[in-house]
Amino acid sequence: MKSENRCSAGWVTGFRALFKVLCGVALALSAHSAWALQCLSTTGGTTYTEPIGSVQTYPVNAPDGTVIWISPTRTTTAICAKDQAGGTNLSVVDNIYFYPNPQSTSLPGLQIGIRYQGQDYYGGARVPTGFAVPSCDQATFNAGRCQTTTVSLTYQVVIQKLGTWTGALPNTYAAFQFDGESGQNAIANHNFQYWLSGLGNLAPTTCTVDVTVTPEPGIVDFGQVQATSTGFSPARPTKPFSLALQKTACDTSVNIQGYFQTANPVQNNLILPSSDSNFGIGILDGSGNQVSINEPFELVNFGATQIYASIPFTATLNSMGAPKIGPFTATATVLVLYD
Repeated sequence: MKSENRCSAGWVTGFRALFKVLCGVALALSAHSAWALQCLSTTGGTTYTEPIGSVQTYPVNAPDGTVIWISPTRTTTAICAKDQAGGTNLSVVDNIYFYPNPQSTSLPGLQIGIRYQGQDYYGGARVPTGFAVPSCDQATFNAGRCQTTTVSLTYQVVIQKLGTWTGALPNTYAAFQFDGESGQNAIANHNFQYWLSGLGNLAPTTCTVDVTVTPEPGIVDFGQVQATSTGFSPARPTKPFSLALQKTACDTSVNIQGYFQTANPVQNNLILPSSDSNFGIGILDGSGNQVSINEPFELVNFGATQIYASIPFTATLNSMGAPKIGPFTATATVLVLYD
């Protein structure tokens, strides 16, 4: 259910919350061997392992492309350097990439992707980071003075359903490796890898959770809001809405996570109608806590006999100075993830 924000001229603002329910996992990729570049975390580790949780599930009838799991946002800082002399290893400008599935592991029924700079990447193609290590000559390399590049990369890992589920999944899976222009480094433990653990817990379920946004059809209307030289009057206009979830087709417990995402600019977990709007839309949970945008959060834990839950939220207008006057639109989508 897709969520649009609309308002007419002046300050009649509407947070249109037609939230879409999606669910999903990823593809195995092959890689080349090369000895050219080393990228190691500044913390000294060569791997980071992310547990997906104790039990993860998704509807058995979910279509391909359904999002099953999304990691928290992670930032890895690494130092990348030439680590092999000779030939094109030194002369090439080593662009730095995410190399998916460096262990070439098969995942029937799933696809794993990388969410980087607001875009999702699936399949076997390497993903450019926008960073590079310059070329170097042999004498400089021998002297240990080739230039290094420090990168700080922020990303998420996303799991989607794809194809037919067959056989057992491995418990651990290497989602990607940092590496250079000529392919994957053949030297073990010379490049940072991100691993998932607990994939063996993933399994389809007959449970289905339908979601309705109230008030229907999902429009949260702030009404008339007065702009001032420093913000709004009242200072922080608020309007409630809720997600009504109904569980069907099973009598087992299932935990549901939510994930608000948007194509609009985001600043301090506020959805901005535009980069120069000088205000944003925030979402608060039932306890008044700010809900993070583009991060998974706990939504509801259905007991075995429970079939319905209504989860309250509040939409807020938050000023960041003198608001830009005029009509605006913004869009938000919530993914419902089975846990």
